[in-house]
Amino acid sequence: MVKKPKLFIALCTLPALILTIVFMIVPMLNAIYLSFTSSTALSVGFNSKFVFLDNYIYMFKDKDFVQALFNTFKLMLVIPALTIFLSLIFAFILTQGELRGKSFYRTVFFFPSVVSMTVVGIV
Repeated sequence: MVKKPKLFIALCTLPALILTIVFMIVPMLNAIYLSFTSSTALSVGFNSKFVFLDNYIYMFKDKDFVQALFNTFKLMLVIPALTIFLSLIFAFILTQGELRGKSFYRTVFFFPSVVSMTVVGIV
């Protein structure tokens, strides 16, 4: 039975873990903390006091914010459903229909997937 090199695996994952903590977790926690203070974009950390939920209460009382939030939820429901529906229709037409140049359209639709994987591989 071969022993798994636990130290090697830990050392290999450590850079990704450190980068994730430094560039994702810490800024996210800082943003959450700042959302409970009176700091602005120009005065982060200077004379900011802890206001708890006052910022959120103010935000949800604003009619423009509530309208923007409602519009965002509508788009989150409509756009994916519409996109999936149209893509299924096009896929059905390409596979079942008697369409001239069927292989050309399949190539054109699949080409962005191949290009993005190629670019990721090169990077």
